[in-house]
Amino acid sequence: MMNISKKYEVLEQSYDLQTIFMEYKEKANLDINNENLKENFLDFLQEIISDGYIKLGQWDDNFIEFKELIISPKEQVNLIRKKWPVYYNPHVPELDIEGLWWEVECPVGLAEYPNWEKITKDLECEIK
Repeated sequence: MMNISKKYEVLEQSYDLQTIFMEYKEKANLDINNENLKENFLDFLQEIISDGYIKLGQWDDNFIEFKELIISPKEQVNLIRKKWPVYYNPHVPELDIEGLWWEVECPVGLAEYPNWEKITKDLECEIK
């Protein structure tokens, strides 16, 4: 479990799931080929969803409306887990977890940008 100040550091430069992933990878000092990266990141993602810091959404079947997911944080993260590439290849968009995978394969996206009011309030409580 990551403390709130570390979560803040990851989220402060993030505007979509790809940047959350890239910031997490950098702050956790994990290489793209690290076998723990996927599960550690997905655990982190589940934490920040549970904390109410972000909300995930998904396009409807006709790609007309993007709706917030109304399922548990674990189920939300499992949608990503099921589509996560088996290995990394920056030259194949479907396998480029540092790049295009988030646009062409990831089944969800941010429905709401980080909730800075909640994060700041929790950060103030952590400091006290």
